[in-house]
This record gives sequence, structure tokens and C-alpha cells, in this order.
Amino acid sequence: MKKSILRLFAVSTLFLLLLNPSLSLEGAKNGLLLWFNTVLPTLLPFMLCSNAIVVSGAVPVLTAPFFPVLSRLGLSRQGSYALLSGLLCGYPMGPKTTADLLQSRSISLSEAKLLLAVSAWPSPMFLSGYLRSFLEPSVSFPLVLASVYLPLLPLSLAAGRLYGVRKASKISERSSCQKTDRGFLRPSEPLSPAAGFPGDSERSEDTPSFDGLMMNCLEIMAKIGVYLMIFSILAVFLGHFSPPGSFLGPCLLGAVEMTTGIREIAASMTGVPAAAAMLGSAVFGGLSGIFQVSAVIGPRKPHIEKNAGLSIRHYVLWKLAHLVLSTALFILLSSPG
Repeated sequence: MKKSILRLFAVSTLFLLLLNPSLSLEGAKNGLLLWFNTVLPTLLPFMLCSNAIVVSGAVPVLTAPFFPVLSRLGLSRQGSYALLSGLLCGYPMGPKTTADLLQSRSISLSEAKLLLAVSAWPSPMFLSGYLRSFLEPSVSFPLVLASVYLPLLPLSLAAGRLYGVRKASKISERSSCQKTDRGFLRPSEPLSPAAGFPGDSERSEDTPSFDGLMMNCLEIMAKIGVYLMIFSILAVFLGHFSPPGSFLGPCLLGAVEMTTGIREIAASMTGVPAAAAMLGSAVFGGLSGIFQVSAVIGPRKPHIEKNAGLSIRHYVLWKLAHLVLSTALFILLSSPG
């Protein structure tokens, strides 16, 4: 049944593209230009630096000023770096760093699940450079920033409790690891800030070259570009066939691809509802963002299980929770009196 539906969908999509070549071309151009002009030059350098920092063991140096605060959320020094990379660099840098740290056995699976729940954010550069340009002058931009980032605290506390992550100060100095039938070590408990894994001495032998790091980053960037093109095409079709004057069409666009959605929401809505819808689109990241995250948390080595134990379904649920908290906080604080 599933295969039949997939075949029907594929054939229907092909005919839709053939019957509307101009819309297909417009959407593909929009997605690829967004990737080439914005995503590639912005994200690739951060991705290369992040990989180099992880494999060189420089994470504690970078996170030292922030660790006393972030450790209260249950994060190790390595996990603190994943959260910071997500906060500063935007989608999908936080989940990618989390997957890299989990694959290198620098964090436990429970901490990685916590990070997947809270490390994917719209970057401050995106909010101040793109989203702010569509906000009406009467909308307070500091209030937008507060509504986006304040939910970090309740979300991290809830995720830490759900996944059994303890505060870093209470974590034992060494983590017990299990030998699996596939022949690799997996942490069963969270790491302490200073803890290492058995087998760390061998890790240097497996440290990839810069060419290996670069090819890994380029592969991920290529996947992101394809997803942006696909969902930009979908966004153009949705915009074309949506009823004129309806607010549902722009909001649906925002749920598919956030940059196109934010622009269309600003063109069709006004006031606090428009700002809340744009904020919600940025926080959720759209279906395009979900597929990008799914691409970066996938396995890069044969012995790593699918998605390294990270669930994209859990990620979507946490993003929906973030969406509800951020929009509710913004509407509440924007209400007069």
C-alpha cells in the first residue's frame, strides 16, 4: 500500500512539474540562489571550523567561559559547544555538531538526545538581518529575540528530565561504556566535563584529514542545497495555487520553507498576528529545515546505527513545543496592558 501511494505521488509530481515548467524553474532558482548566496558562504566555513574543533579536542578551550552556566542545564563541555554552535550559527549547525560529538563518543546518547531537542535555532544573524527587515516598526525586535531564545530554559529542563541527563556537577568522573556486538564503544552514562572514554588513545589514529573533513562538509552542503531547491519549488506551487487574500497560504508556506514563508506572511498580514506568524516560521524552521537536520544527523560510518540513535520524530515534536512557547510568549508580552 505504501509503495503504491509513493508511486502515485511520484508520477503525479512529475506531471505537475511538466505542466508548470515556469513555476518549477522559478522555485528551483529561488532555492539554489538561496543556497549559493546565503547558506553556502555562511554555513560552510562554520561547519569546517566546527569539525576541526571537535576532532582536535579544542572544545574545552572554547566553552570555558560559558560552561559554568550551561552545566546547570545538564551539559558537558562538549555538549555546551554543540548548543553554542546551534545558537550562533543557526540551522542545522547544532544538530550536526551533536551528531559529530556522538559519533566521536565525546558525549553520551542521552546528552545527544537532549541537545537534539534544544540545539536547533534560527541564528541571531538571520533574525536581525532577514526577519527584522519584514517586521513593522511598531514591533519590538528585542521582544522577538526574547520570545525566540527564552524557551531554551524550560525546553532543556524538560528534555533533560525526559532523557535522564543529570547535572554536570553530579556526573561521575568516568562514564561506563558498553561493548556492542558491532565492535564499537557506546556510552551508557553522561560524561563528566573532564572524563574520557576507554579507547581515547586510539582516537588519534582515526582522526580524519582535512580533506576528509572537507568532503564530509561538502556532502552535507550538497544535501542541504537539494532540500532547499525541492522545498522552494513546493513553496512556489503552494503560493501559486493558494486562494488570494487568505492568511492560510502564507502560513503554510512558512511551515514548508521559512524564508519564503516570512516574505509572503509580511506581504499578506499585518500587526501582531503577522509578527507572531513570522516568528513561528523562523522558530520551527519549516519542513526544509527538518529534512536538513535529518541529513546531518545521519550516519557517516558503516558501524554507526541509523541516525546514531537520534530520532527526527523527537526533533519535530520538540520544535513544535518551541513554536508554541515562543509564539505564546510573544503574543502575551505584546498584548496591551
